Amino acid sequence: QSTSVSSTYNTDISNYDFDDSSFNYCQADFPSNASYVPVANATLEFVQVVVRHGDRSPALVAPHQDVTWNCDKYSENVYLKSDTTSEVSSSALVNQKTEIPVWNGKYGYSNQLWKGSCNVGELTDIGKAQHESLGAKLRSIYVEKLNFLPYWLSNVNQVYVRTTHYHRTKTSAESLLGGIWPFRGISANMAIPMHTYPEEIETMEANSNACPAINKVWMDIIGSDSYQKFFKGQNALMTKLARILDASGPIWTMVWDGYFDTLFTR
Repeated sequence: QSTSVSSTYNTDISNYDFDDSSFNYCQADFPSNASYVPVANATLEFVQVVVRHGDRSPALVAPHQDVTWNCDKYSENVYLKSDTTSEVSSSALVNQKTEIPVWNGKYGYSNQLWKGSCNVGELTDIGKAQHESLGAKLRSIYVEKLNFLPYWLSNVNQVYVRTTHYHRTKTSAESLLGGIWPFRGISANMAIPMHTYPEEIETMEANSNACPAINKVWMDIIGSDSYQKFFKGQNALMTKLARILDASGPIWTMVWDGYFDTLFTR
């Protein structure tokens, strides 16, 4: 069975007419309480929100990082609790922090990382604020305008949260929920369950472990004449960027992933 390649890959870039004059990759428009109009002759029964993570630090580290990424404006306080009815936690409250040591990039260590407080691919302070703002907008519609969701979430079973296993998606979900129901406190029995699948069987990302056919689809795409034509036409630009960044290796010479990740997160 052959796999057809989307017509998107067959569109010559000179004929691609997407109007991106008002497009902001880093910040989509928020839903608006003022412009929200209920569906006529319908009763709202269920709300499902699907979002990506917010602003993050790069997941791929380019050489010679001389930039600061901050992820510690919002404190991440956690504690462990045994599966009992007791309100007492089985560990003391701890404040999780990512530390970039002073020897980073010195004394022969070749993997120089940026300054600040962000791990690789971590949700930044900006990303947390984005999702908190989105949650507040959703609250203004579904809590304050429609009275569909409760003003105070007293029954955590009224909401189901599902994220991937990545730290940035978990903290995005936490920030979003904090915007919808602020000032919830840290009572153990009021904790909203946040469900993840093990990485090997995750279905919310392109996971070749869960779906081996993904590899074949990807090879069909990059092996297509249209993709190869586009890639060869971009070779001079890729070579120039690699020279500017002093980057080498397949992630910088075979695909655009490294440049996309490095530049778009900025």
